[in-house]
Amino acid sequence: MSEKRKYSESELAKLLQHYEDDKLSTAEKERLQKWLDRVDPQAETYSELQKKRIQQTIYSKIEQALSAHQPIIRTKRAGGKQYLYRWISAAAIILIVASWVLFQQFSSPSHQNTQASLNETFQWKEVSSKAGQRLKVGFPDGTIVWLNSNSTLRYKDSFSTGPSRDVYLERGEAFFNVTKDTSRAFIVHTEFAENKVVGTAFNIQLKDADGNYALSMLSGVVELTTNNGIGSQKMLVSKGERAVYSLKDKKVSMISLKDNDWNLWTSNILSFKAANWPVLIQKLEDWYGVKVNMDTPRFPDQLFTAQFKDESLENVLKSLQQINSFRFRIKGKEVYIE
Repeated sequence: MSEKRKYSESELAKLLQHYEDDKLSTAEKERLQKWLDRVDPQAETYSELQKKRIQQTIYSKIEQALSAHQPIIRTKRAGGKQYLYRWISAAAIILIVASWVLFQQFSSPSHQNTQASLNETFQWKEVSSKAGQRLKVGFPDGTIVWLNSNSTLRYKDSFSTGPSRDVYLERGEAFFNVTKDTSRAFIVHTEFAENKVVGTAFNIQLKDADGNYALSMLSGVVELTTNNGIGSQKMLVSKGERAVYSLKDKKVSMISLKDNDWNLWTSNILSFKAANWPVLIQKLEDWYGVKVNMDTPRFPDQLFTAQFKDESLENVLKSLQQINSFRFRIKGKEVYIE
């Protein structure tokens, strides 16, 4: 960190302390407000993932500060009456200083020049799959990516150059078969975690049936790093393992995979394994791009285990009727379970 940067943080902290002590002059208030106005994490030059990482870093600092400090409460008199008011706590100081530092890092002339230079040499490409659609994407290095329905992958057109091979899974689910290159790691960036590999095959669900982030390994090893600021976790996930990152508890658990049923969708096989109705409905909606309507409490104990390849929605439902009894109607893009 430069001397100029240190001075900026120190000066800002001093202003905030004056504000806390109710000693700010009019000029100081104006300077403080200008500083706050300049902290803009919504700049268009940032991707959505960059914005979220900046926010996550700041919020983690706030959480850390709140665990160690109590808000400052003071009493003042006005017109013979007492009243309580709350000034900026240590957490707020950390918030604003952190915001200022991050803003300085991303808005400095060197960063802007680098960003401008990069924008001149590459452009972002985006591939998205619709509901009921699965796509296969090939990269110059031989890496193949399969996108499940309702998924979006973003990458640079200069994928074949640079110190690493970076792609961004913005939503949905994708399976990656990465060509080995020991000199250039392949990194899958997501909202919840970064996944760094050299050469391997794995699947990422940004949110599984339980709303958790899931990394499933077919071969090789992936270095998983969660994106939750100071409390981030880093671990190696190997062949035959699934790392499940609880987005609620911010904890990672490891599960041993007994089969590769989770990967059948890349071969256009619709698979159900002891699936209840909520899971089955979600898969049918994603697979065929339809809306399934059902009185939820009606079949709570029914489970389905089956596999289908290149079958129509009607044929799938008729086959599922042989496993458990129910009736259905298809009307356009709507399915009614009765």
